[in-house]
Amino acid sequence: AGNKQVFADVTIPAGQAAIVSPGQSIAFTATSPSTGATDLKTDAVIVNTVRSVVLTPNNIGQVFPGGSVVYTHTITNTGNVTETNIALTLAESQATGFTSIVYIDANNNNVVDTPPDTVAGSISLAPGASLQLLVKVTAGSGVGIGLVDTTTLTATTTGTINAIVAPPVVIAADATTVIAGNLVLLKEQALDANCDGTADAAFGTATITTGAIPGACIRYRITATNNGNANVTGLVVSDSTPAATTYSNVVPAATVPVSTITAPANAATGTISATVGTLTPSASVVLSFGVKINP
Repeated sequence: AGNKQVFADVTIPAGQAAIVSPGQSIAFTATSPSTGATDLKTDAVIVNTVRSVVLTPNNIGQVFPGGSVVYTHTITNTGNVTETNIALTLAESQATGFTSIVYIDANNNNVVDTPPDTVAGSISLAPGASLQLLVKVTAGSGVGIGLVDTTTLTATTTGTINAIVAPPVVIAADATTVIAGNLVLLKEQALDANCDGTADAAFGTATITTGAIPGACIRYRITATNNGNANVTGLVVSDSTPAATTYSNVVPAATVPVSTITAPANAATGTISATVGTLTPSASVVLSFGVKINP
């Protein structure tokens, strides 16, 4: 006639997909080693359905009349069920003069390549999955200098999953200013495995797949070029230390031609900034710096 109360703590794995009724079965067995008497109790855990979609970031850029600029966005399913038929739409704040198209960045190189990049109307995302999107904004040849257009990218999910309604609509906004110059940025990277401040191979835009391990370094090279027919003034070129890295001043940040540089302390995080000033037509400035991947 004795009894003993026992508690069982059940932990749900991170990223667990939704589990609806009757739930995940969990069996508990009690057995007497002396008599062999046994009993079984079966419980169940239901994992609630979570629906959530995130779209980042907001961007700003410049374009010259008749030119275009490309903005990068990432859409992520932060819920625990697959979202199908997420509709992507674009809208311009200016009634005339601007057009925009959203692409799926199939090779994740931040450049519109067709193929493999395709125009995106709707997409599907599994739980935890992300997709890189490119919004290309084109200004008509007759738009006025100084005009600012805001392109709004909207992601809308619909329908009901496990009796849970669709998550709220998410948006990202890209503000584009029309200028007389046409400023183009190119960011490249190269491995610096022993952190001596010298790139181990040629700079490029491709993902570094070998050697970028904790304790190694990465060199970055950012080239700003004025492809327009007028001076770009008040130019500041800047970047930030990526996540899980710190600034390395073995070879300090520098520009060619020389300009004023601000950077974090060695082994710190923050913004690397070059105050260039005026960039004449066809001229370029190159900012280079290094970071160390956290051990």
